[in-house]
Amino acid sequence: MAACYSTDEDGTVQLPYDTSTGELRPEIWERWLAWDPVRMAPRYADALRSLKAIYIDAVRATSSSSTSEQKRSGERSSRSA
Repeated sequence: MAACYSTDEDGTVQLPYDTSTGELRPEIWERWLAWDPVRMAPRYADALRSLKAIYIDAVRATSSSSTSEQKRSGERSSRSA
């Protein structure tokens, strides 16, 4: 997501937190918040109202992201079989 939300003009990808301390970097985090769909909705309300449908994709949080990925991979395999 950092490559989408906070890449500098020269192509450098910025993370919204310090990798040593985990501390949030407010100037970069603001760039992420600018792309938050909930925060964007008021700005694009008229365009959103004109749509016939909106699809939002989300994954339920689990105790392990690898478990979620394994489950999704298994679902894809069973559908293609």
